[in-house]
Amino acid sequence: MKTKQPLSGNFLRIVIGQIISLFGNGILRFALPLYILQQSGSAAVFGVVSALSFVPLVVVMPIGGIVADRTRKRDMMVVLDFLTALLMLAFLLLLGKLALVPLLVVTLMLLYGISGLYQPVVQASLPALMEGEQLVRGNAIISSVSALSNLLSPVIGGFLFGLYGIVPIVAVSVVCFAASAVLELFIHIPYERQTAAQGIFSLVRADLGDSLRFVFREKTVLAKMIATTCIINAFVSSLILIGLPILVTERLGLSSELYGAATSMMACGSLCGGVLAGVCKPKLSRIHHWFWGLAAALVPFALAPLFPRMVSFALLCVSVFAVMVMATVSSILLMTFVQNGTPAHNVGKVMALLMTLSICAQPIGQAFYGFAFSHAVGQETWVLAIGVLVAVCTAVYMGRVFSGVSDGERETSGAAQEK
Repeated sequence: MKTKQPLSGNFLRIVIGQIISLFGNGILRFALPLYILQQSGSAAVFGVVSALSFVPLVVVMPIGGIVADRTRKRDMMVVLDFLTALLMLAFLLLLGKLALVPLLVVTLMLLYGISGLYQPVVQASLPALMEGEQLVRGNAIISSVSALSNLLSPVIGGFLFGLYGIVPIVAVSVVCFAASAVLELFIHIPYERQTAAQGIFSLVRADLGDSLRFVFREKTVLAKMIATTCIINAFVSSLILIGLPILVTERLGLSSELYGAATSMMACGSLCGGVLAGVCKPKLSRIHHWFWGLAAALVPFALAPLFPRMVSFALLCVSVFAVMVMATVSSILLMTFVQNGTPAHNVGKVMALLMTLSICAQPIGQAFYGFAFSHAVGQETWVLAIGVLVAVCTAVYMGRVFSGVSDGERETSGAAQEK
């Protein structure tokens, strides 16, 4: 009976809501900056708008964790999807009446801000509906939807924008977000009300302090898992994001089309990793095996510059695909571990902390590798070896931490805490 739980009506409605929300946001976040680039003809304006719009995601996400823990998660999904529909309707009505750049900056910042609130709510909802292997499958499905959105949203957004322009895309998004909100009205997620005697600012400060105290003092194994995720984002994900374009376009001198094909292998690998985790139901106690796989998958990436041009390109494509498969399965297991090891009243805040720190770690790693590659022209293999070394160290560390963890237990992190 438990194996059918991830396909329950409540879970399926959450998945459908995620499909609409992620694809809708992804297409809009691709098409809106493209529209301002088309209208202004300025790469500088395009870059500034894209950078500013990203800020609310990081700032708002910790607040989203508090909201996820203290409100009815179903109601928050409904409200946020309705707000997104109203936001895009307002954009349509104001388009041509206000200055384009400020209008787009505000719209994109609000879109990213809503996403920062929405994702912790979804992540906090899953442990309330399932546990154990069910939760691994649930996270795998949500991860697959996210990967599919990352793969297809730019393609769909570019195709629709080229054919119809921005207005029909925004108009359809209004209808889709409103429909998603109506669908989510029929979701039932268990909810336990938390008392709040203090004011809003005191409440936010107290809740953030509570989550930080829980992670870094009471159950420090969760801090180790969050740190591991950040290290992988900084030294492995960033290596791929920075190293791939440098190797393909500069080191190998290949076309932008081939770079696009190599980039698509990342999204395909992430999608396949989510499907693999859902089908195979990997054991948490064997998570270090996936990190060893990650390290092995990085080896061809590091050695690729030593081979002839097209052989090198093929190695890069195979490597990034395998890296994303291994990284996705590993991240799903880590996320499930954090969800299982966190009490219900803290899970939203802890997941928001995990996502926020992971997001912040990536640009740090990108800056590091950008500097390293600029000073290692012709010696890229040594820079690439850093990612392999980090993955190997992580695999060894994960093997030690999870050697005593029992699969399927709700409070597995307690066992690891004692090691």
